[in-house]
Amino acid sequence: MRQALVLCMFLAGCDRWQTCEDLIDWNIPVSRDGSDEGADAHVTRAPDGTIVLAISDPFSAVQFGDRRLQGAHLAKVSTDGVIEQVVPVSAPSQYASIVRADALGNVVIAWGGSATTVIGYGADLQQRWSRVAGQGSRLPLDVAPSGQIALATTTVDAGQAMVSLLNLDPDGQTRWERLVGNESIFILQIADNGDVFSFNGGPGGMRRTRHAASDGAVLEQLAISTPPQLTLPDGGFFQVGYNPDGSASALLTRFASDGREMWSRTRDVRALVNPILTTSGDVVAQTSYEAISGPTYRLLVVDGETGEDRNEVSMCTYQSIFAADAEHYFGLGLIGSPSIGLARFAMP
Repeated sequence: MRQALVLCMFLAGCDRWQTCEDLIDWNIPVSRDGSDEGADAHVTRAPDGTIVLAISDPFSAVQFGDRRLQGAHLAKVSTDGVIEQVVPVSAPSQYASIVRADALGNVVIAWGGSATTVIGYGADLQQRWSRVAGQGSRLPLDVAPSGQIALATTTVDAGQAMVSLLNLDPDGQTRWERLVGNESIFILQIADNGDVFSFNGGPGGMRRTRHAASDGAVLEQLAISTPPQLTLPDGGFFQVGYNPDGSASALLTRFASDGREMWSRTRDVRALVNPILTTSGDVVAQTSYEAISGPTYRLLVVDGETGEDRNEVSMCTYQSIFAADAEHYFGLGLIGSPSIGLARFAMP
């Protein structure tokens, strides 16, 4: 069934009525075999534009395009929607919690569960190295275009969770390790010069810590109010929250690398989630509004430097947006019943 129309009067430069389906360039089904349910899959976009998926589902075979996959697989899809590689892999868990890729095509995946194992794969998607990251199903991980890896690991000692921060070479060898202690690391971000930003929370509150690329020494610390949803290589970050006046509206705020608030914008929406940065510097976020028939999902495009709205368009339904450039955005999720999958959309 066709979804609700997007009114052109709200779209600058639009000269006709559009539906959200009009924005779909291509769509590859990713669903549980024989059903309309989405399969367990995690995805990232490499610096060269290649899309990398970890596809696995403990309950069913997976329909991926015209292929039926049983067990864990890695796949590469071109930016034009061509399935280039599909490789079965031996995974320690059926759940991939984080997927990242570098500029050379190497892939790093955190396979979660009651504990997490991090595995490095070459550009041919064959396993190169593996290491246990410890307790917890979703430990933070970042991979730089150069292949440098930042990873948090957790061990339990006398009932206390002890967190360490590791910096790894592309082959999985440890450059340095720093004990963080009884704290949480929410997000890791590798800077352009190889320094590592960790966003921590613990008894001393929340802060951003900068670690030296050479040995992990602490170079600076900055107090922050809440964990960021989006981080930048220079240490800047974006936070999403709600207005302190108690109103049911979402707040998107950008902070500079020195912690200074650059801008803050209020949106009269039920939720604003999953902000990502486009290659042109804009911010794309998903919003939901309450309607009589249930939540209505929209895509919001914001100028990354000023916070001013650039555009807003209806989404067919909820998709997990994972990457965007100046011309397209990419989503994984329910595109429109019964088609479930990986899709590229034209940027509105």
